[in-house]
Amino acid sequence: IINEFDRNVPRICGVCGDKATGFHFNAMTCEGCKGFFRRSMKRKASFTCPFNGSCTITKDNRRHCQACRLKRCLDIGMMKECELLASMTHLRTRRRGRRRSPGFQRSSAASLIRSWMHITKPMTIPTPTSHASE
Repeated sequence: IINEFDRNVPRICGVCGDKATGFHFNAMTCEGCKGFFRRSMKRKASFTCPFNGSCTITKDNRRHCQACRLKRCLDIGMMKECELLASMTHLRTRRRGRRRSPGFQRSSAASLIRSWMHITKPMTIPTPTSHASE
C-alpha cells in the first residue's frame, strides 16, 4: 500500500501531469481532475471524443476532450466507488473547519457531562410512607 504522505511518491497527477494534491478516488491526482471525475460520476456523464479517443491529456489541454480525460481517469485506477468515502471525508473536513472558526467556544467535557446528566436526571416519584402501627 502506498502511503499518501510518503515523500518518495511523485506528486504528479496521473491524468494530466499537473501538480497532484494527493490520492483522490484511489489515484494520485490534481484538484482539477479530482473535481472533474467527481462531477462526471455524479452526473453519470457520457462523453464522446471527436478525435476517435486518441487525445493526449495534459495540464494545458485537459479541458478540450472530456471523453479522453474521463477515460484516462479510469485507466489510472480512479474508482467511482470511492465517491461516498470522498463525500464523507469532505463533510468531516468541513466540520473540523467550523470548530476552528472565530467565536466558537468549546465546552469542557466535564460541563457537557454535567449538562447531559441534568437533562437526563431520572424523576423521583414520591412513594407512600409507611405509617407506624397506630
